[in-house]
Amino acid sequence: MFYIYGTSSCGFCDRAKDLLESNSLEYTYQDVTMDQGLIDMFKMNGWKTVPQIFEDEEHIGGFDRLKRYIMEGV
Repeated sequence: MFYIYGTSSCGFCDRAKDLLESNSLEYTYQDVTMDQGLIDMFKMNGWKTVPQIFEDEEHIGGFDRLKRYIMEGV
């Protein structure tokens, strides 16, 4: 299961969702602006951009890294 943490105005978040859907991969999406715990997680880890994408508990990174990750064979 993939987890996408992003914002509603993020084009790369939309592209990440489309990429996962086109590869029939399940994901959940959470808007970080609506959850103080996620905002704190971003600050604690020094993440300044969205999306931040995980597969289970493994941090993948942003859209470009997700694309590479999938191309290399999930």
